Amino acid sequence: MVYAAQAFLIFRNTARRDGVQGNIQTKFSQSAMYGTPEAIAITTRAGEPALSVTSRFINQADRDQFWTDLDTFLGTGVNGPIAGSRAWTHDCPHDEAVGACVLSTERTW
Repeated sequence: MVYAAQAFLIFRNTARRDGVQGNIQTKFSQSAMYGTPEAIAITTRAGEPALSVTSRFINQADRDQFWTDLDTFLGTGVNGPIAGSRAWTHDCPHDEAVGACVLSTERTW
């Protein structure tokens, strides 16, 4: 089983997005990953700074810890993601066997 976490996060400014991106990349370097994780800085069609995150962890404990740490990385209020942001976790049996992904948790802002 592979344990995934994905997110599409929109921010008020580029500096905040870049800070969160750095924290996420550091966390990835400290975790047992399945494949290469991505935290890609992008811009929405409306011109807002955003971050696309795709990660797959070898064990559930690392994925769940990342999910918890994500709250700290994102912050709240003016520091947090803005409306339209979304993050979710899912379990992926298809990476090692047959089966469909199962959504575990989802957050929207």
